[in-house]
Amino acid sequence: MSIPAVTTNTFTTTGLVKVVNGEVKIAGETTDRNYTATSGIYSAVFMKQTESSVTYGVYADLATALASAVSGNTIALRANATIVKDATVISGVTLDLKGFIIYVGDATLKSASTPTFTISGTINSSVAAVSDKCGVVAYTGSTVILNTSDTDVGSYFAGYVLFGATMTVSKDVTMTSTTSGIALVMGTLNVNGTVTSDVSLFNAIYATADFVNTEDVAVSAYTAVLNVAGEMTLKAGTVDAIDTLTVDVTGTLNLAGGVYTNNGIETITVESAGEVVPAAATTFENVGKLTMSVAGALAYNSVSTFAIINTGSVCNITVAGTLGVASITDTAANAVLTVSGTFTSAGGVSIKTLTVSGTGAFTSTGALTVTGTATVEDKAAVAVKADSTIAGLTVTGTATVIGVAPTTAADVPVITVTTLSVGTASSKLAASTNGATVTVTMDSANAAAYGIVYGTAANVKVTAGVSTNLYLVGTEANILYAVEYGVTSTTAKLVLDTLDITGYKMDGWFDSAVGTNTVSTSAKVGDYANVYATFTAKTYTVTFNYLAGAVYLVNGSQTASGQYTYAYGTDLTVSVIAASGYDASKATIQLNTTSPSTSAVTYTVDADATFTAAGVTEKTVSSSMSITDILLIILVVITAIVAIAVVLKLARS
Repeated sequence: MSIPAVTTNTFTTTGLVKVVNGEVKIAGETTDRNYTATSGIYSAVFMKQTESSVTYGVYADLATALASAVSGNTIALRANATIVKDATVISGVTLDLKGFIIYVGDATLKSASTPTFTISGTINSSVAAVSDKCGVVAYTGSTVILNTSDTDVGSYFAGYVLFGATMTVSKDVTMTSTTSGIALVMGTLNVNGTVTSDVSLFNAIYATADFVNTEDVAVSAYTAVLNVAGEMTLKAGTVDAIDTLTVDVTGTLNLAGGVYTNNGIETITVESAGEVVPAAATTFENVGKLTMSVAGALAYNSVSTFAIINTGSVCNITVAGTLGVASITDTAANAVLTVSGTFTSAGGVSIKTLTVSGTGAFTSTGALTVTGTATVEDKAAVAVKADSTIAGLTVTGTATVIGVAPTTAADVPVITVTTLSVGTASSKLAASTNGATVTVTMDSANAAAYGIVYGTAANVKVTAGVSTNLYLVGTEANILYAVEYGVTSTTAKLVLDTLDITGYKMDGWFDSAVGTNTVSTSAKVGDYANVYATFTAKTYTVTFNYLAGAVYLVNGSQTASGQYTYAYGTDLTVSVIAASGYDASKATIQLNTTSPSTSAVTYTVDADATFTAAGVTEKTVSSSMSITDILLIILVVITAIVAIAVVLKLARS
């Protein structure tokens, strides 16, 4: 609305006029007429403009004022401002909050307006807050983009509050002010630049009617997303039971130190290029549900320690990169730690489940306590420098589980286990080598303690009260299948499974290699020094398909077509020769229907098989005669005629 010069001196207002979206221009008005709760003109900005030599006093909303601003201008607030359409503080323009608050978007959180507020100029406050805080509050559906560093924010500017909005700190932008920061109550914060100012999460002081209209909407849960591609510092705080926090770090996240508490649902992902760095002693308390994945690095030192305490319902930690902690305390006895990278602890580690795989490495200077199961596989390694306890330990591949003396003068720590399995059961009637390196002691305080080590294990040392060797009786020698361990011979049951050995049917377990006496089904570990499993080779049917004139040559012996029975493991060399009157010069043979046709096939019997011959042909007699053959026939005929004439002559006489 524009009030021309002819009416300037007569323009008055009755009551309070509010300028929410647009402007009121009054010619000749050079002084702000101000406002009260019941009268005057309420607008975010009062400014003067000159048009055609006429000076106007302009009462405008902030977005309108910013749209008309040029580099070098200063826009000063005279009241709290609400931005409901896109607005930009361009480079060279200064926005002075004058102690007031800028609201971006819909305070009812219904996204009635979804503006983008872009700051490329300077934002500050030259005076103290009119009430409580002085800064920018952004609501659900709105966006704040910070394209400028905080070179001159002033000591009165408190920063930004995100109440459902998305804020992006652009690359190459720095926020270093010690008096302003970002409060992520709910919404998304993208840090692509550098933020060393305070950043707090779910700050309850902002979840009040001063910042959100709770008359129209009830906020029952808060969800916040923090994406750090640049660098920022996060101050200690609490994620409440109604809160959900997702943190993704591809840059650097510094922890200011103190106690970080999760009562809600928290997911922390440190990507391969990301790092989390405690700047001081830090404790992470999980009381709710925590999922932490470290593909990058979360490092610590003796001063900037990082300790984890779990009393929550879910605590899953995955380490594909590097994670260093002061300690892990699992009071809830449900923590799961999965390591394929490098994990180190300066103190004790207590968890329910531990898995170390690939080339992963787990090292603990303090005691390791696993109340559930620990699985160490592939080429992974677990090394502890204090006496440790593992309820159930499984080791496969060439993995290592050992105690390491913390100093040259110290004793080697003892790893006590209740159940133990090292190596993999062999499925062949042949010697197997166990490549694991393990040194453990069976829990003597647990009468049911039981362990088994498969194959020949030169680097596995088990301290136990009793043991029994399990052998497989082979065709040439007895083969060590496994060793079972127990505490006393009256406790752990000797486990004698029916073994699935390829190509053989197991006869049973016996107390000697000749298979005379069957081992008792109630036997305990240690009742026998050695037990033996004997086997009978399975037989398979080999079929040689019929082909006229074909004779199969099997291991050098002529074999007619038909079906034959061979024991598992029998080596057969099969080719084809020709019967009388046939030609096998182009003969081939094929094993089953998937193998190529060749002149000979070598096969080790391990299943039913079929051989099929081809290319054998019948020989034929030629109908053409040479001149010599014809002369011989003529000579024979002449000779026969002469003989007949002689006989007739003799008969007359």
